[in-house]
Amino acid sequence: MSNDDNKIINLFTVVNENSEREIDRSVEEAFSKALEQDIRDVMILGWTKDDQLFMSLAVNDAPDMLFMLELVKKEILDAARG
Repeated sequence: MSNDDNKIINLFTVVNENSEREIDRSVEEAFSKALEQDIRDVMILGWTKDDQLFMSLAVNDAPDMLFMLELVKKEILDAARG
């Protein structure tokens, strides 16, 4: 498996198998990175400038999207633990 196959990629962070994180500094950079990927399904979550939750989905399979949310949740919790 190549290094590229071992990455978990979301809109804001790339995490490689060594748990090295590259954090994008702007929404524009995050979306630019996302557009470079061959993404089949996508979830966009964020806060508007008015502090409203924003969500947009292009979903082919809802159970897969829930699974992706759980994977991201795990990455966030693992990162918080250091």
